[in-house]
Amino acid sequence: MDARRNAALEALAMEVPVLATDVGGSREVVSDRETGWLVPPRSPEALAAAIIDFLSNAESWKRMA
Repeated sequence: MDARRNAALEALAMEVPVLATDVGGSREVVSDRETGWLVPPRSPEALAAAIIDFLSNAESWKRMA
């Protein structure tokens, strides 16, 4: 199993929200904006926006986990 996918599965099992790049098996585990947030690969702007959203809206992220 892909290590990134395994980490996402473990996080969701522990009710921890997932922020991941949309590579490898991430999409198989994380439903964008439902069980976490997928950002495009090689997009520091999108990753930064997701981190800011996470810090600003922790409650909505908790509902995703």
